[in-house]
Amino acid sequence: MVERKLGFSFLPQIALTQELRQGKLVSIEIIDAEPLRRNLDVIHPRLRPLAKEALDLLGLLRSAADTALPAVRPGARRRHRSAS
Repeated sequence: MVERKLGFSFLPQIALTQELRQGKLVSIEIIDAEPLRRNLDVIHPRLRPLAKEALDLLGLLRSAADTALPAVRPGARRRHRSAS
């Protein structure tokens, strides 16, 4: 749609390497904006066991995500210390 001038989009630059190199699309830097945040979903077959390498990768991704943003479980309440 972007190439056909029917809209614009926020896309990962890595997904557009060829289009940017060929000049089909251009990137625009947005200055003074809040950083974009997005979810990362890992999808795998539910009924087939994952290989050790895939499990290792999932562990690495979970560790990186926990380091970057501490998980807050849905419905969990944050504890606040009262100033005394």
